[in-house]
Order: sequence, then structure tokens, then C-alpha cells
Amino acid sequence: MGKATRGLWIFVVAIAIALGACAGGQNRPPTLPSAQIAAPLKLCTPAAPPADLLAKPGFMQFTVSVTDSIGKPVAGLQRSDFEVRAGGQTLPIEYFHEEPDGAPTSIVIVMDLSGLMAADLVPHLSKVEAVQKSLPDAMATLNGCDEIAILAFGGSELWDEQTIGQTPNRGPYQDLHETPIRLLQPFTTDHRLALMRLPDRRAYGLAPLYDAIQQGLNMLESAHYQNRALVVITDGVDDTSSIKKEDLIASINQSRVPVYAIELGEPNTRAYAPPSGLVITIPIPFPGKTANTATGKTTPKKKTACEKFKCVDTEVLEKLTAPNGGQLLIVPHATYDSSVTLKDELNSTMTSLSHGYSIGVIAPAGSVRPEIAVTNRRNVKLRAHVVHGSQ
Repeated sequence: MGKATRGLWIFVVAIAIALGACAGGQNRPPTLPSAQIAAPLKLCTPAAPPADLLAKPGFMQFTVSVTDSIGKPVAGLQRSDFEVRAGGQTLPIEYFHEEPDGAPTSIVIVMDLSGLMAADLVPHLSKVEAVQKSLPDAMATLNGCDEIAILAFGGSELWDEQTIGQTPNRGPYQDLHETPIRLLQPFTTDHRLALMRLPDRRAYGLAPLYDAIQQGLNMLESAHYQNRALVVITDGVDDTSSIKKEDLIASINQSRVPVYAIELGEPNTRAYAPPSGLVITIPIPFPGKTANTATGKTTPKKKTACEKFKCVDTEVLEKLTAPNGGQLLIVPHATYDSSVTLKDELNSTMTSLSHGYSIGVIAPAGSVRPEIAVTNRRNVKLRAHVVHGSQ
């Protein structure tokens, strides 16, 4: 073969390789960082009280959910089924509206990807994998107008982004191996798109739980709907947050946002991860009373200190979810209690957001915050939070 022919052959092969590389590049997933993923919004206009009622001094509007003994929404209640009281005074209900599909809501899901989430929740299924498996069915019950954002803490952005074929986005944290808090999906009404951001995430590293909750509250300040909720899925361990617990509780109270937390693991435990990666949890007895056989008196039990251990702080989660009509649900390991499942508790949480009532009253100046109750039903649970007005 002559030099000219050999040179032409090499040139043709080089062109073919280049064209193949271009074609392969066109078939790869887009290389956008997580926070730059397209976020389509198809917002709806929620029902609202008349403008003149909204303008009246003292007017307060509540979003109310009512569930039965097994956590299903109670539909079809009328204005006469509710009672609103402020102190010893019964207040007339000035506005009432049932939301059969739930009032359009802005929801931030805070997902724990820290190292302890690698532990099994049920045999052969880690906590992270259990959430990835169960969350899609639970979110199917939401209002199609709800806007969803997903925030994660812990894990490794480098590993995750490379796994799904995207360019790592360093963000404010520069450690390639550990990314404490990051936005997986900005607000979108495309729930399927939001769910696509959760698979193939690995549990790893630190757990700035309280900082992530505060960042979720900050995100909700720019949400499009007045009705807002924060859903936190975690093992209940915080080990690196800069915000103090007391400051976070005050921030939640001020935000008027209900916090729904699902704790994966045994409450009030101390946990640590040995070098092997095996996660161990050691139960701490619940606070209670124990009898003194000598005196017949009762003395409070003492909690075991969590020195040198990461603490599953159920008590703090209870305080974080108590304001604004939130709730704490606990899913222990199947060996502790197989009757409580993540699927059921996720469904309960999302269902409570998918149906409700809007109730408006005029609260007298200087009165305590009104309390709402269902008068004609037994064995129901009511949660209410303020979406307009203040006390």
C-alpha cells in the first residue's frame, strides 16, 4: 500500500471515529447540574375568601385536615361539624370551603442521605432504598397542582452525579467526597420529574439535619402558594448543624409552616457506624417513671448519655413537628415492629396534604389563638395551621 493510500485510509478512519463520538454524545443524558434541571410549573389558582373578608381586622384563615383512626381523610364535613373557640368564646365561621383534592400546596421534601441511612430498614433493604421504593406511590395521591422541591443532606454529590451521567455541581461545598446540603430539584409541578432525582443516591457522610430543615424553610419563603408544608425523611440523627435547636424551633413557629417528619429507626437510640460500615443502634429507654420498692415513691428514669455516639433525637423531632399542625411518624426496623411500615406512614403523610378544609374566622383583638375542633365525630384527628392573618 502506497504512502498516499495509507494516509487516506487513516484520514477516513479518524473521521469515522469522530462522527461516532458525536453520535454517542447526542445519546448521553444532559450534563446539567441538579439545580439547573428544568422545572416546569403549571400552577393553579386556589380558592380564596372574598377580598372584603380578607381585609377585615382580625381575619384568620386556617387549612385543616381531618383523618380517621387509620389515617384516611374524612371527607364531606360541613361548616356545622366544626367549632372554633378562642379562650372561652365560640367564634362564628365566616368562611368555609372543602378542598376534595387538597388546596394547592408548596411542598419541600428534605431527604436524609447521611451515612446512617445505609442501615437496613427491613432485611436486605436500606433506609435510602426503602424511601426510593415507597415515595412514588405516596406522591401519587398529591394534588396535580402541588409544586414540589427536593432538598438532600449528606451523601456524595460526586458519586451521585457521575452515577446518573451528569456533571458534578460543587455548589457551596467544595469537598468532592461529601456534600452536606444540596438542591436536587427546584420547585416543579412535574412530580414525575422530581421523583427522577431520587434513584441511584448513596448514603454517605455527615448529617446536618437541622441546617437542612432551616434551608427548607428558607426555600418555602419564595414558594408560589400560601399553603406550604415541609416533609422531612430522616433517621433522626444530627451531627454537624450550625443552627441551635432552640433557634430552629423558633424559626418553625415564626414560619407557620407545618413540618411532617418520618423518623426511620428506633426512637431514642444512640447509633454509630464502625469502620466496616455496619450501623449499630443501641436503644435508650423512653423517659418515664420507675417505682422505688423501698419507699414506694416513683423517681424519673435517667436517659443514657449519648457521649461519643450520634443520637437519634426523637425528642427534638417532636418539638420541631409540634407547631403549626405538623406530625412525627416513626418507622422502626422490622425486627422491632413489623406492623409499622414506611409505605403506610408515607401514604399517611401525603394523604393528609391531599384533602382538607379551609376555615376562616375573625378573632377578637388580644384573644388567644383560635382552636378548631370537630364536634360530631369520634376517633378523628384534626390538624390546622394558619395561612392568613396572625394572632
